[in-house]
Amino acid sequence: MKVRNISSLEKRRWITAYLFIAPIVILFAMFRVYPFLFDFVLAFMKWNVFKNKGTWVGLSNYAKLIHDDTFFHSLKITLLYTLIYTPIEIIVGLGVALLLNVKFLGRSFCRTIFFMPYIFTSIATAAIWTWLYDPTSGLINAVLEQLHLPTCMWLQGEKTALGSIIIYTLWREMGYSMIIFLAGLQGIPQRYYEAARIDGANKFQSFIYITLPLLTPIVLFVLVMVTIGSFGIFGPVYVMTGGGPADATLVLVLYMYRLGFRYLKFGYGAAVGVMFFILTLIVTIVELKILGKRKVSYY
Repeated sequence: MKVRNISSLEKRRWITAYLFIAPIVILFAMFRVYPFLFDFVLAFMKWNVFKNKGTWVGLSNYAKLIHDDTFFHSLKITLLYTLIYTPIEIIVGLGVALLLNVKFLGRSFCRTIFFMPYIFTSIATAAIWTWLYDPTSGLINAVLEQLHLPTCMWLQGEKTALGSIIIYTLWREMGYSMIIFLAGLQGIPQRYYEAARIDGANKFQSFIYITLPLLTPIVLFVLVMVTIGSFGIFGPVYVMTGGGPADATLVLVLYMYRLGFRYLKFGYGAAVGVMFFILTLIVTIVELKILGKRKVSYY
């Protein structure tokens, strides 16, 4: 087997490329890879934050989870949030993308308006929406009163708090799904639609038999990303409700945060984090197995 000689110029190019990517790789390893791996080790320990050392306890942290009602409650809230929010975002994101894929005056401006909430800081927008949801001085209830419609407790009601967070998250995150779907729609060759029109197909039939099948890889990608994001929701819940009222919005990541930074049970909180990772991984694999079997080609 002949080995290709690498010139000194090519070597310098490779070295330069590695030097450019080295800082981000080091930062990624420090703040992503190391904490992720250390979490698995910490889950088998009882960590003393004041002495900065831990005691090996084996599987006792996982054994506690079996009898932890709060853990199963937060798991139920997380699954409920994910099951409600994920299909709504995909449907709304695809619907808006279809509307903004049609040529009309001001289309670029509308795309920008729909995508802008996604680039804003979630903490800041969550704080603004907390005021909007305020039952006494909030803008939403004020508008409802002017329209002589019944007002709502929104974030203060046990039955409405989770739905209120879903509405806010949909407003902020929908732009991401819209952009991904728009990219997929613009990648579909127009000749398919032209052939369908010649054969007498209407717009609905073209959507069912052309758009949806060819968007399958995009739908799968968005589904996986939205599901992972739904499982990992933290910021809006922390800012808007803090897990209340009466733990009605206590999601899994917030419970893990409480264990670690409020009760200083870092080992037990790490065990919850490992279970969160395993659950997310299982759901993602199931989605990939169900929808990833179908391969689509544009050509």
